[in-house]
Amino acid sequence: MNELILVEPSLEYAEDLWAFRQEIIDKDADNEDQFAGCMSLDSSSSADE
Repeated sequence: MNELILVEPSLEYAEDLWAFRQEIIDKDADNEDQFAGCMSLDSSSSADE
């Protein structure tokens, strides 16, 4: 079984977050709920936001 580890958000993960955002855009573009649960990730212009 895989272990799930929860961590506090930090800029240390900015590159991973931005890659995740791009993956959603690329693979789920036709889904109106593509960013469900991702707060404002769809409208952010950078991982810093």
